[in-house]
Amino acid sequence: MPSTNTLHNHFGSYRRIYELVGYDLPAEDLLKGCEQMDRTMRLRHEVVRQVSELFPGRVSVTHFAGRSRSIFRLKNGMLVALLLCRTVRRYGRLRWRVVPCRAEHELITLACMLNPAHDRIQSYHVFPHMMFNSHWSHRKDPWLAEGIQLKTLSEFYAAVERLRVERSTTGEHGEDARPGTRSLVNLGAF
Repeated sequence: MPSTNTLHNHFGSYRRIYELVGYDLPAEDLLKGCEQMDRTMRLRHEVVRQVSELFPGRVSVTHFAGRSRSIFRLKNGMLVALLLCRTVRRYGRLRWRVVPCRAEHELITLACMLNPAHDRIQSYHVFPHMMFNSHWSHRKDPWLAEGIQLKTLSEFYAAVERLRVERSTTGEHGEDARPGTRSLVNLGAF
């Protein structure tokens, strides 16, 4: 049986897969998914707005050319990914599904852990990188200790700066190794 990633890469969305096999997805199921996606997108835009307002002149919003995902660009040129992690019930327990964008794996990442309704952020974490394809996390996950938990978004810049300094002293993903060679589109302050 192929993985869901293989199916999506070959056929597209679940909606398209259902169409191809002749299954009519009930309208309420479609609406539920759309509403959830809308809430998540609103939260993403809200985080971008808050960070931009908290750090005017120090943080702008950009994205890789040909991509629409917003990423932060610090005044020093450092790029920081933004990742919203949805809550999913797995094996009877609530887990966060952490799925970083492949193009952003090496970037410092602000991970926002969503509540089960996907209408509020429960916690913010800044990680030095996301060198995996996906991860199931939970409140006591040791992986969370690899990052810096923020009490508020006002701690974002200091946490990123701390990780940047740690990278430069350890040589891990130093300034020259970051994916800054990719073409970027600067959106300015958002």
